[in-house]
Amino acid sequence: MLSFILGGAPITNFLNYNYEVSVLDPKYDDMLKSKEFLAKFDLYFEKDIEKTIVVRNSKEIMGTGSYSQNVIKDVAINSNYQGQGILNTIISKLKKIINNEGYSKIFVYTQPANVEKFKYLGFKEITRLNKYPVFMENSIKGIQYSINQKKEKVKKIIYNKFGSENLDNYDIASITVNCNPITNGHLYLIKKAAKENEIVIIFVLDEDLSLFPAEVRYNLVKKATSDIDNVIVIKAGQYMISHATFPNYFIGPDNEDERNKIFAELDVKIFTEYYARALKINSRYVGEEPYSPVTAAYNQALKKNLPEYDINIQVVKRKKNKGKAISASTVRQYIRDDKIDKVKSLVPKATFDYLKSENSKQIIEKIKNNKTRH
Repeated sequence: MLSFILGGAPITNFLNYNYEVSVLDPKYDDMLKSKEFLAKFDLYFEKDIEKTIVVRNSKEIMGTGSYSQNVIKDVAINSNYQGQGILNTIISKLKKIINNEGYSKIFVYTQPANVEKFKYLGFKEITRLNKYPVFMENSIKGIQYSINQKKEKVKKIIYNKFGSENLDNYDIASITVNCNPITNGHLYLIKKAAKENEIVIIFVLDEDLSLFPAEVRYNLVKKATSDIDNVIVIKAGQYMISHATFPNYFIGPDNEDERNKIFAELDVKIFTEYYARALKINSRYVGEEPYSPVTAAYNQALKKNLPEYDINIQVVKRKKNKGKAISASTVRQYIRDDKIDKVKSLVPKATFDYLKSENSKQIIEKIKNNKTRH
């Protein structure tokens, strides 16, 4: 019997199978047995999981796999059923569901021993750490296509500004920002980098997991830096501090545990092997992080790994206002407290003008009703 259970409503097809395949929704179905099964493999059932595939027979769970957005997670196969096509069944079903939800790229983390199995199922390796994990993707237009697109865009902008598109001719630095929203602290960091380098590329995270929408954040950064001639603002894409590469940055926990250190190091490795190599980036600027442990862990990963690739890491002390480091979280808290006038000294004119405009009303209401980290 092949059974699909979605949102608690079963749809059953009778086929000549001796096992059952179920699609479970953590919000409505009893996931306890699946969680206990994962624990045997030292896998943690992550809180952002949307659906879980469970393959079972009359005796026990044979295998399981889950997904969050376009990331496959927590795939485990009972050792009693290895080599019987259970992995293929789970991954095929997950790919179909994710594709039907509109995603063209699918990512997975796996152990080195499983890489060949996932290659057989259409995945390509992006990068890996020395041990676990290996980060892979299933996409017609994968990471190299994405990086090439960014490279051509940067070269075009540089040619229009400076007359030569040869990236080797320039001293290029980069800054990665979420800017939720952009503050005078961000602007201070950007201006410092612009003074010390010929070109500064600003990567704005474009995951829509922050209170300020991705497009708003991107446009505010462009507007706030429009008078700095050697700054180029582009969207970071799905391969830099995204739901795929560093989910805990957005969903928590906000600490420096081993998982966050691993995600941080993997994300930095992707930056060095793809972004920095293609765009000839030789310096990366970050602000000191006195508030967020997960961001501090990311900065530590940068300090550890960038010098190995001959990339300088510049950690800049945070700009202060009345003795306190300026942060976007403080700006959002003032908004929650209906103290919008206090925001003015903390943000560029572009940000304050936006907050005072009609366009920001829905975002302001969302901030007031939400206390998430981002």
